[in-house]
Amino acid sequence: FGCEEENKNFQDFKYEKVKERELKIISKIKMKINKSMIDTNKHVHNTAYMDIVNEILPEDSDILNLNNLEINYKKEIKQNDIITVLYAKENNKNYILIKSDDESILHATIILY
Repeated sequence: FGCEEENKNFQDFKYEKVKERELKIISKIKMKINKSMIDTNKHVHNTAYMDIVNEILPEDSDILNLNNLEINYKKEIKQNDIITVLYAKENNKNYILIKSDDESILHATIILY
């Protein structure tokens, strides 16, 4: 499967591969996924990922002035899951990693810039 080249919106776009080992984690929080974050497929709704991001970003972050957002979904998150959210900033990019409670499973990577 894949997108037909002539139908791609951004022909030259490539997802950035996040090298977690190279990131300097600035902050880390744990969250429980509540019912309001769940979609009809019983997974965290796409828009709820931005609520998660908002919880980890520093208070002085100006999220409205960020023009680009990349989300790479790896593994679904379900209701009542406990997640660990990690934040790093490097080269004017904000990196958010969403992992399982014990940090053994990577659920998503989010880059804001």
